[in-house]
Amino acid sequence: MSSVSVPLWSAGRLAASFRRGVLSPLEAATAIVDQMERMDGQVHAFVTRTPELALAMAAQSTDRFATGSPRSPIDGVPVSIKDLEPTAGIRTTYGHSRFRDFVPDHDAPIVERLRAAGTPLLGKTNTPYLGFKDMTDNDVMEPTLNPWDPARTAGGSSGGAAAAVATGMGPIATGGDGAGSIRIPAALCGVVGFKPTFGLIPHGTALEPYASLSHKGPLTRTVADAALMVDAVAGRDGRDPTSFDPPWSSLVDACGGELAGKRLAVSADFGYAPVDPAVRSAVAGAADVYAELGAEVGVAAVPWSDPIDLIRVGWTVQFAARVGEEVVATPDDYEPELREFARAGAALSAVDHVSYLAARHRLSQQMREFFEQWDLLLCPAMPAAAWPVDAPVHRGPSEIDGVVPTDMFERLRFTFPFNLTGLPALAFPIGRDREGLPLGGQLVAGRWRDDLVVAAAARYEEARPWADQWPPDVVL
Repeated sequence: MSSVSVPLWSAGRLAASFRRGVLSPLEAATAIVDQMERMDGQVHAFVTRTPELALAMAAQSTDRFATGSPRSPIDGVPVSIKDLEPTAGIRTTYGHSRFRDFVPDHDAPIVERLRAAGTPLLGKTNTPYLGFKDMTDNDVMEPTLNPWDPARTAGGSSGGAAAAVATGMGPIATGGDGAGSIRIPAALCGVVGFKPTFGLIPHGTALEPYASLSHKGPLTRTVADAALMVDAVAGRDGRDPTSFDPPWSSLVDACGGELAGKRLAVSADFGYAPVDPAVRSAVAGAADVYAELGAEVGVAAVPWSDPIDLIRVGWTVQFAARVGEEVVATPDDYEPELREFARAGAALSAVDHVSYLAARHRLSQQMREFFEQWDLLLCPAMPAAAWPVDAPVHRGPSEIDGVVPTDMFERLRFTFPFNLTGLPALAFPIGRDREGLPLGGQLVAGRWRDDLVVAAAARYEEARPWADQWPPDVVL
């Protein structure tokens, strides 16, 4: 067996090979560490690589398999961690030079659970400071580049995670998603990005647990791999009052669910969002596939109006609370757009914020009623393919179907509504544009119906597989 082929393998295939004894976790980790050496200089996915730790953890996993005592279904499967998650003994920069040498003394809950599951840790993936934007650049290192075209962005804020998975530098990467930060880079890099129901994967000590927009979740090459990771880390945690135990036994098992009779609503634009014609066509093609798979497919008008003003309030208040005082004291330490967010949030009143929370609740009720009529929603993940890596934050694509975006949120209209309401949403590849860049679709379901989302995505993947489609310059 050539170790060079191992970086192509899914987490599920690796795990099965460990159980059968045809490949050891140490052999797999060695091959993936070698892949990181080959590829990371091309895309800048990692802020910090930890090859020695990964190999040591893989050796321990190999010993466990030798004695028939693996810790979990993903014991031995290498994983990377987004650099917003604290990792005990591993540098965590949060995407800012102020933390260039910061080494936490504790793990985030998601990291605790991955360590307990026996997954070797490959390192920390790149992110903008505090994940504040949908492009991955900061003052710590070079921007993360799109593996399909290095002149394009990988997206953000989990851009390093998406680029790592898309180039064979580990089959599973953790991400965080406050307005689309898992699904955006997944769509732009041609991988799977899953934002589970809010609270399924617990936070640690959060600044605003009850009003948070942020979800934890995986980026992977296959739907089953995303389910594998979620199964390993989901469930209640006393430090997170919003966390809950899943109502299903296994998301991996849910991947085998059938679509016959499931009601699938399709909306390419929500009735208000500009969408590139290539994305619109790809969504229509995906809808046809679902009809072939037995779903009851219908074009649907969503009952909500554009909630862009809500995300602007939630986002700016969040950053005003986190860094507002520091922005006032040392403004030159922060990017202009982050300063703008923090200052806008500080100018809002408590009444403004409560009104925003009430509007979020109304939006949640509209979506609840929608998903009483439909089992699933199919829509774009992003309205266009990846844009130039050097574009200003508020510009992004120069235009989307003839409309010039004026701020970041105007290109995130398909992602942030489901942060405002906490619903499960999964981005997955549905095609390419004329330049060969990936296009992403998105599946959404009602609260706690993560099982429906992964089942529908897995059925599509079986019909139109994508995991063997690699960027042209990937060395394997």
